[in-house]
Amino acid sequence: MLISARMGESESGGARILVVRCDCGFEVRGTGDEVVERMQDHARNVHNMTATREQVLDRATSA
Repeated sequence: MLISARMGESESGGARILVVRCDCGFEVRGTGDEVVERMQDHARNVHNMTATREQVLDRATSA
């Protein structure tokens, strides 16, 4: 499973909103902690794989 993601700060300097998309089409939007938790759950439960926090955040893009 390849995970693509993007990360960025809001222009107002607020919390970063991230977007992460799995190759299967599953998409997660939220703060860093929210995105990591949901993508790790998805990887484990749907694909029987492990995604580390670093793997998710390294590919992060802004919403």
